[in-house]
Amino acid sequence: MSDRSAFETLDVDILNIIVSLLQSDSQCYLQQLRLVSKQSKALVDPLWYRTVDLSEDPKRFPMTRALLDRLLDPNDLLSHYVRHLKITDTVRNRYDEEYVTLDGLETTIDNLYCLQSFRYADH
Repeated sequence: MSDRSAFETLDVDILNIIVSLLQSDSQCYLQQLRLVSKQSKALVDPLWYRTVDLSEDPKRFPMTRALLDRLLDPNDLLSHYVRHLKITDTVRNRYDEEYVTLDGLETTIDNLYCLQSFRYADH
């Protein structure tokens, strides 16, 4: 008996289509799929982190800080997934000491291998 679910035995191309359809419906579905298993998380993460918006409300700052840590780590796979990055002054002011200085932004952007767009907003 296999340890893999029927879902995980599907061809990778079919899984990618399913994940893409879930993304078009709702990010909530992707989040739920990420929680199913390590395999499903690995499948979803490239889409989940394609667009990173660091302009979230203050309740999410602990998560934002963890995300910034990951973005600054060149060995983290996240750096291969991010295509679009947005940072606002709210985040910069909160983490100015070490994360979102101009040097920190440059390091973060350099670490993002597939970055297509970057937006820094002052609101």
